[in-house]
Amino acid sequence: MKMRKNKAFTLAETLVVMGIIGVVAALTIPNLSSSTANKENVARVQKAYSTINEAFERVQAEYGNIQRWPLRDFGWNGNNDTDFFANRMSEYLKVSKNCARNANQGCMASSVKYLNGTSTTSGYSAVTDADTSAYKMILADGTGLAIQVVSGSIFMNVDIDGPRKGSGTIGKDWFRFVYDASSTKKVIPANTSNLTSSFATGEGLTAWVIETGNMDYLKAVNGTCKKNNKKLDWKNTTCN
Repeated sequence: MKMRKNKAFTLAETLVVMGIIGVVAALTIPNLSSSTANKENVARVQKAYSTINEAFERVQAEYGNIQRWPLRDFGWNGNNDTDFFANRMSEYLKVSKNCARNANQGCMASSVKYLNGTSTTSGYSAVTDADTSAYKMILADGTGLAIQVVSGSIFMNVDIDGPRKGSGTIGKDWFRFVYDASSTKKVIPANTSNLTSSFATGEGLTAWVIETGNMDYLKAVNGTCKKNNKKLDWKNTTCN
């Protein structure tokens, strides 16, 4: 019987194959890592929403409907109302650190930026650690939470990976929930009537994350997907 002689790869051929594998890995691994990170962040936003809602419902079960709280006497505005509401909420949240309205105690990030990279120090989505008008705390899972009662509304900003991690970017690891006093009488994810603007700033995208279960706007530039130029909107919610 004649034995077949197997031909082995030469060193040059092996190096070429290894080079191809390396290029493919370099192209695919970052995308896989980014996709995994986005899914983890979506889960964190969903958990924060559930945690806040559960605490809010338990507070109302204990103290009655919020519409009948003394907040109405205070005018739903300012530090007194913020402290009053936040103290009641903290009773039903697992808090690992309570910074109250004290500045620079390490409960929130020291700076915040828009999704397009522009720094911001204004607006309710930009409550930093130096802010003394918001009641700040860190939850047991590491989430930063800042509560602010102002102009008849209650804003709850969350830093889903805490003040010492992440990028402090609105729409990426920084999100907002709002108590809707006029309509649903519930805590709802911040929404937007202008997706084009929100895709640039990140503000108002909390509802997008909760409703679509994705952060595909991070795979896009101002709402236009990098991969296929698809335009994201409420009908087309994914870049796939």
